[in-house]
Amino acid sequence: MTRQANSLTCRLALVVIARNEASCIRVCLESAAGHVDRMIVLDTGSTDATVAIAEQCGAEVHHFAWNDDFAAARNAALDLSTADWNLVLDADEIIDGDTGQLRPATLGSERFIGLLPVTSEFDLQDEVETATSWLPRVLPAGVRYRGRIHEQPVADLRRARLDVQVRHSGYRQAQLEHKQGRNRTLLLKLLEQSPDDAYLLYQTGKDFEVYRQFDDAVSYYEKALV
Repeated sequence: MTRQANSLTCRLALVVIARNEASCIRVCLESAAGHVDRMIVLDTGSTDATVAIAEQCGAEVHHFAWNDDFAAARNAALDLSTADWNLVLDADEIIDGDTGQLRPATLGSERFIGLLPVTSEFDLQDEVETATSWLPRVLPAGVRYRGRIHEQPVADLRRARLDVQVRHSGYRQAQLEHKQGRNRTLLLKLLEQSPDDAYLLYQTGKDFEVYRQFDDAVSYYEKALV
């Protein structure tokens, strides 16, 4: 695949939303550049070198006024793509290993949601631990997201696992300090509107857990189970 396609359509596009990700966006884009036809970065208000770095890496950079809605930002980024398929990554994620299942012959013409194994790294007691989740990251054209936070693609399509490894550094201590409070503020605001929403309660507990505030995490997890 080429680094970036200038035609109106392409087979596979990388789609990233970012804000103040200068510390990691270069390795994200460089990990994907050789495997996609086009790279789209939607910047949501960076005040650091994120935009300049993305442009240096060959990405098309567009801008979006942040409105506390991750799905809205994801969808605005996807609206910029004319690709048959979209690979959705966060700026603190990289492609790590073989990408054969992203090739046109493998993706084929049938529409489906591609689940990728995303391995998150955690700093625990001076060691790096990992946990892997299969997440929907390869979307056919036209699929869009729903949810102001921890958004999910909405489509009545089968889910298929693709063995394309993604490594996520966003739970490492330095990254957590960088974005502390961002998700929690939005989660708590949404819980004011929907206090019994089990998914929101679970995600709030998870946010407390990654910051090692375990008593609060347990409280929200218990509420989610009721």
